Amino acid sequence: MKWKILLLLGGIIFSLSSISQETVDSNYIHVLTEKLHLRTFTSNKYTNVVVSTNGTNSIEYEPNSTTTFGVGATVRSFSLNIAYGFRFLNAEEGKGKTNHFDLQANLYKRKYVMDIFVQLYEGFYLNNTNALNENYTLPFYLRPDLNARLYGVSYLHVFNSDKFSYAAPFVQNEIQEKSAGSFLLGGKMFYNSVATDSSLVPSFTQDSIYGVISNVQQFKAFQVWPTVGYAYSLVAKKHLFLIGSLDLSFMTGTVRFNSLDGKEDEQWQVNPVIGARLGLGYNSPGWFLGLTFLQEGTTLKGVDKLGEINISGGSVRLNYVKRFEMSKKFKTLLAKLPL
Repeated sequence: MKWKILLLLGGIIFSLSSISQETVDSNYIHVLTEKLHLRTFTSNKYTNVVVSTNGTNSIEYEPNSTTTFGVGATVRSFSLNIAYGFRFLNAEEGKGKTNHFDLQANLYKRKYVMDIFVQLYEGFYLNNTNALNENYTLPFYLRPDLNARLYGVSYLHVFNSDKFSYAAPFVQNEIQEKSAGSFLLGGKMFYNSVATDSSLVPSFTQDSIYGVISNVQQFKAFQVWPTVGYAYSLVAKKHLFLIGSLDLSFMTGTVRFNSLDGKEDEQWQVNPVIGARLGLGYNSPGWFLGLTFLQEGTTLKGVDKLGEINISGGSVRLNYVKRFEMSKKFKTLLAKLPL
């Protein structure tokens, strides 16, 4: 099935993010939910597929994803953002056409973070075409037949929630005024699939390097496992911040490979998954400027247990937020709404 829905190009993106109103340590976190937050932003979402042999000889497929420009607002715990992929931000550069539906919902509560991914991409280009074939005449080797599906749910409990804030860099309605960190504990569930009309490995490469992966036409994987991690916000002069968050799972489940010769191989695998959140910028009562990055993914062993297939998805976003005091009439109106 070909996907014609483009949420990042000519689409409207709605994102709902909220935090609960539980008690926080005011020495560490300054809550700004009584202000109106207006933002402009640019963002890019992606899903990548990489085939390699023990981390080398990588075949790096990427979609011709869309960079969007948008505006939005946050009132108390409710955020609404609208974005559009303007043409001047998205030069094609011989990367072909990608059809995609990309929904990444991130819910930032006081004591937990939940992520939901639904990423459906059709049409990729080989990012390292020249490295694999110096004589290739076009800028990139195109794979319009390659489609990737990533469905996932992630939950992380934040133990030090009264002193550590995920909302400060990612929702922008709080300020982390002192450095603090927190251990994380939760779980993840992923379903991934990648399919092509031919082999995952381009015909012009040395197929013998990639072993029986060269014969793989499609794979599907369902994996689930508990997650542990740690997050830390480094703050300088109450306003400059650098946040890093890493979590690790050893995803366990079934992986099924379908080959060009019609054979099917189903395996039980245990594979590492690293989730990452990064952010840096300036955060004050009057305004916010920050860059954030999120990524989830998994690495699967190949049919021969030597090669690897990695599928990952995420987003990069630059936000500028201006904060305003709300009038008494507006606050009275908000008090009547479940925000």
